[in-house]
Amino acid sequence: MKINIKIKTELILIISMFILVLIFSFYVNNQEIDLDKVCINDVCFEVEIVSTPEEKAKGLMFREKLEENEGVLFTWEEEGTYSFWMKNTLIPLDIIWIDEGLKIVYVLENIPPCESDPCQVYTPGNKAKYVLEINAGISEEKLIDIGKKVSFVYS
Repeated sequence: MKINIKIKTELILIISMFILVLIFSFYVNNQEIDLDKVCINDVCFEVEIVSTPEEKAKGLMFREKLEENEGVLFTWEEEGTYSFWMKNTLIPLDIIWIDEGLKIVYVLENIPPCESDPCQVYTPGNKAKYVLEINAGISEEKLIDIGKKVSFVYS
């Protein structure tokens, strides 16, 4: 009888630990879902998260407007050198590459829309895990530059 109670207790403990690991891994892998804002220098941008290959391929293509306090945040599982282009993008942008430690590693300002093929490809000098696209000119206006810390605000 004591052996059965011990086995049941151990089984309950193992199942509980398994459930906790599942919950934690789901939270870590999906925390961008609850991400509302990206803040730099006390300036915050409400962001749309772009994480699937299809969303990344589309980006801001064909959009006619992006509000001043809005942006699009591209996310990857791992740091890498992620290049961008402005094909079918109708508005000029600033593009900000952010590393895993949430530090800005590269900024390109005032990138114009691509009006004819082939479109220029913009490649950062450093690896990044996130890329933030905002309206052109805001980086200069708000003093957003390499080395600045970024914070994420979750709902």
